[in-house]
Amino acid sequence: MADWRSMRKHEVFLSLKRDLALVVQATHNAEEIVISSHKAMKEEEGKCVAVVKAFELAKKKSQYLNAKLVEADRDKKSAEAALDMAKRQAEAQRKQLCQAEDELSVAKIQIKVLTKKLEEVEKAKKQDDYDVGVVEIEETLRVEVSKVCKFYCLQVWNEALD
Repeated sequence: MADWRSMRKHEVFLSLKRDLALVVQATHNAEEIVISSHKAMKEEEGKCVAVVKAFELAKKKSQYLNAKLVEADRDKKSAEAALDMAKRQAEAQRKQLCQAEDELSVAKIQIKVLTKKLEEVEKAKKQDDYDVGVVEIEETLRVEVSKVCKFYCLQVWNEALD
């Protein structure tokens, strides 16, 4: 307080003006960070939607392949009467089974990739929640600093006018 009293009115005014400019600049920087984070979150949301659609498509394809496998089993049982026909059908079913296993392994890999992406999205959401908390705290501090600045300004003017 002794420092404030030793300063001239104009110096106090300039000091407060400079501090206010710094606070305004910090507020603008915080707004830019929020906008950037929001944009990144929207982009990540779009990616998540695409991943979910891809997962649904893989699920439908898996159901389709399961239905085909069941149909192939019925064909095999009805074709056991003719040995030649049964051998050809068995070979075709073996190929389909290999293909289904390959697709299943690909689907498992896709599930792992989707799981990793989901974890990344959850991490991004946590970061966004943190950033929102930071912005709220900054806003609260900005209001409090403004009130304190106004109070000290009034106090200095009252002392100056007395």
